[in-house]
Amino acid sequence: DIDINDANLAITESQITDLAHTVDTHIDAAGITALGFVAGAHTTDTDNQTAALVPFIATGNTTSADVQAAIVELQTDIDGISAGGEVNTASNQGIGGVATFIQKTGVDLEFKSINAASNKITVTDDAPNNKIDIDINDANLAITESQITDLSHTPAATAITFTPTGNTTSADVQAAIVELQTELDGVSSGTDLSNTDLVQAAEDRTYDLSGQKLTFTGSGSIGIGIFGGSEPVQSTDKLDVNGQIRARGGFASTEGSDGQPAYSFYTNGDTDTGMYRIGEDQLGFSSGGQEILTLTESVGNGLEILAKGSLELEDELIDINGSSGTSGQVLTSTGIGTAWADPLVVAMGKANGANSININGVQSVSGGGGINTVNFTSPMPDDDYIIQLTVSGDNRIYVTNQTTSLFTIEIRRNSDDALEVAEWYFTVLDF
Repeated sequence: DIDINDANLAITESQITDLAHTVDTHIDAAGITALGFVAGAHTTDTDNQTAALVPFIATGNTTSADVQAAIVELQTDIDGISAGGEVNTASNQGIGGVATFIQKTGVDLEFKSINAASNKITVTDDAPNNKIDIDINDANLAITESQITDLSHTPAATAITFTPTGNTTSADVQAAIVELQTELDGVSSGTDLSNTDLVQAAEDRTYDLSGQKLTFTGSGSIGIGIFGGSEPVQSTDKLDVNGQIRARGGFASTEGSDGQPAYSFYTNGDTDTGMYRIGEDQLGFSSGGQEILTLTESVGNGLEILAKGSLELEDELIDINGSSGTSGQVLTSTGIGTAWADPLVVAMGKANGANSININGVQSVSGGGGINTVNFTSPMPDDDYIIQLTVSGDNRIYVTNQTTSLFTIEIRRNSDDALEVAEWYFTVLDF
């Protein structure tokens, strides 16, 4: 906006059309005195002053030295403005940017307002300094590090705090990285199972699986113990242990077969001898790939043991009563088990007179001339045992004496009742 400062105008009286009185032509004594005249010298002032006689001090764009000329100068300027505005305009300079000038209307130069499009820019009218201040509001900027192409400085690692965790003890990032690098250097220089053999320190170690699974995958095998030298060579089995294995929760194996039992022996490759599962509640033992013994849980008979080969005992056989029996006794069923018992037939034999041909359960046959005695190896429990006799030829045979240690018989001819030497047979039973 362009305006006129009234205080700086110099206007002649003739230019003021509605002025009723401009100059008092009568000066009183005080006025005369003020003008420097001697009182009484003049009583009446009849001189009319003009604007050209009034001096004017040039100011602003004016150059006139008296009021008359200054008023004319200003009038000329005003007439020019009223006719079509000042002969001037405004334009936008520069190649780039956004133009602020709109247009000139009369004496009005119209410009666009400068407005902040977001809170990232501030526009302030600095009236005392006749400036419009445009600034950036740093607090409202959102700039990522990747946007700063010439970023060459970040905070020192020693200035960034670090909360120790795990085995680290450092309190800043710089020290923590150095600490970790030291540990990594130790790993890469020879404490990694992938590139070197390790020896555990002289203290126990525990690895807590925390309910998870630890799996070793791929081909190859694991050995536990000492191998080579005077020790066996590690096998290609998945797990080879040179030492005793203890399973507190039992072993779980596949069924196996007589040719490849689930529990077999590694010695000399004898893998077809061992124990396996035949079927439900059936346990089998094989040797040389052949089933030789079966243990079966039977509903009707309980536990059954079936041997598919010869059975040889080198020690006592204990019966249901915990007895190993005595010489000559036989195993007899009791209905609920098996017990050693004396056989019903405790002795038998064949003799010719006093000469024994084939005897069993007795020590000897003695006598002669038709009178013969059978002597027991061990005394009978009592003398109430049964003797069965048979004689050859036309003869008769009978017992003449019976004790716990022996019995005596006589053989006579039927024709004349004379004593006769002949073949005869005996059987002794006790029950």
